[in-house]
Amino acid sequence: MPALEAAIGPDAVRALEGGHHLEHPPDEMAASLAVMLPAMNLDDRAGLLGGMQAWRPGRGRSPASGALVGSVLAPRPTTSDWASVSGWPDPWAARTPRTVRPAGPAPSTSGAGPGALPPGGCARSTVSPVSEETARRLIALAIGVATIGAGVLTWRAGQISSTANFDDRQSISQQVDEEAIRIEVAVEAARQARQYDRYVLEYEQADALDAQAAAARARGDAEGAALLADEAQQLRVQATDRAFASEVFGAATLANSAAVTADPRPFDLQDRIDQLYAAETSGLTSSGRPDPQRWADESDAIRFRVRDLVHWVALLLLAVVLFTVAEVTDRRRLRTATALLGVLLLVVVAVGAASKGFVA
Repeated sequence: MPALEAAIGPDAVRALEGGHHLEHPPDEMAASLAVMLPAMNLDDRAGLLGGMQAWRPGRGRSPASGALVGSVLAPRPTTSDWASVSGWPDPWAARTPRTVRPAGPAPSTSGAGPGALPPGGCARSTVSPVSEETARRLIALAIGVATIGAGVLTWRAGQISSTANFDDRQSISQQVDEEAIRIEVAVEAARQARQYDRYVLEYEQADALDAQAAAARARGDAEGAALLADEAQQLRVQATDRAFASEVFGAATLANSAAVTADPRPFDLQDRIDQLYAAETSGLTSSGRPDPQRWADESDAIRFRVRDLVHWVALLLLAVVLFTVAEVTDRRRLRTATALLGVLLLVVVAVGAASKGFVA
């Protein structure tokens, strides 16, 4: 109104208002004001209502002003009011939210009693969907969670990968140690086998001397028989001492006496190899029995865990893509579908990584 007065002057504005009042009855003007008021700001509404009251000083509120106040308090004009005033279809009809009526008797349209509808005849919807700004903030939070989760899983994969590399080095080192021990055992067993062959040969020579002593005794040469028998016994003693010195039969103990026997002691090459290997890997200066296969198995298990973590990271990156689509799209259904799918991937990764891959 101030802009109109500045353009054509106060007198012309009052003339226009007077002509408008003469052409339109008060009831019709009140109904049209019900459409105009929602588009006004608070200052214009206060000025309009104050002017109407000033035209009726001391006479209270008119029926038209009561209807006007009711239309202002209603959430919007009804379809019938809009159509009766403007003659055009209701512009809010396409955006009308679904009306949710509570269980019980049907609401009254008379304006009185429990369950009465507000002016305009339309109950407010109790459904309060998440605003677009809130949805975008939640989606941004989900993107941050997925990104941080992918970073944590990537860090964990790199950490345990270094452990797998250590296990590989240990496996190779123990494989080398085991091969060295086996070579040393094989060389020692071959040496002792040669010493045992000498031991058996000397026992065979002693048996030959015993046979000669028996022949001499049969001829009546008792002195010669005694010398031959004594030489045979000395040969057995020397063979036994040399064999124990070479550890052909192991160290001499109470259970393994170095006493001379009439027949050669038995010797099993494979058993002796096993004994030498056990002694080599269980000595005071030994680092223990090499077990390269155990380290290799642990390394393989860690690499399986790394592979699982890589899969979880890939799913998190897919969730980030879905959340990004949900954030930039303007289509509500697409946003809801992609956001729910992203949340599902987050749950799957959280459960899967906690039970398989992240911890041993």
